[in-house]
Amino acid sequence: MKDNPKRVKSEKYCRFHRDRGHTTEECHHLMNEIEKLIQRGYLKEYINQGPSRQSQDSISAQTRNTDNLPTAGVIAVISGGPTGGDSANARKALARATMGNHWQAPIQVYNVNSENQEEISFNSQDMDPMRNQNNDALVISATLANFLVKKVLIDSGSSADIMFYDAYVQLGIDNAQLRKVNTPLTGFSGEMIEPLGEVMLPLSLGSLPKRSTKMVKFLVVKAPSAYNIILGRPSLNLFRAIASTFHMKLKFPTSVGVGEVVGDELMA
Repeated sequence: MKDNPKRVKSEKYCRFHRDRGHTTEECHHLMNEIEKLIQRGYLKEYINQGPSRQSQDSISAQTRNTDNLPTAGVIAVISGGPTGGDSANARKALARATMGNHWQAPIQVYNVNSENQEEISFNSQDMDPMRNQNNDALVISATLANFLVKKVLIDSGSSADIMFYDAYVQLGIDNAQLRKVNTPLTGFSGEMIEPLGEVMLPLSLGSLPKRSTKMVKFLVVKAPSAYNIILGRPSLNLFRAIASTFHMKLKFPTSVGVGEVVGDELMA
């Protein structure tokens, strides 16, 4: 097949057309042909059907049961890492993204439902007139694996969700449950910290009925810290949470309206 003269200067090559001008991945004709095959019942082994309705109902029931459990205790006492994956390809993808000056880690991918949600906003009614107007960080309490955990820092500049080892120990979880992580965390000034591993645990924000529970993947770090947990972009995006340090609140959608957590000025 002869090259199209209008595309001959392009370095992109399509294996489907055997011609230059676009890549195979960009080829609309190929996508259309694949779609036709799918509609005819072919390629089923390559299609991700997602969880069944029965499976989704089971997960929802488990979440409701978890929310009703009594609190097991209270824990009161940043990136690199695998938020985008722990493979070389994931790290290459991360290198193409803009990195901030907070804890950085490769990008985690979550499946987020696209249902309609109530608008989240902040106004004067969210202000506490008794609060000092300081530039405090937003520090909250949250329920993690049935423990009430205080000193949870909300940091949208962190590309990792971090749990510090002292808090991890108080949860009573065996170290054998930690999954090995090969990618170090990189801090504000460039220092690197090797995580002990990663663990996925249920995290609940807010109080019933406007409460939200998600499974969050934490990097466990053995380092001195004033906080037990740092919630970064992965979990904030997972909860679709919006933080306002001016109002000292974190808001997020639930099935019955907008839930919120008020920051603790004393802990900040």
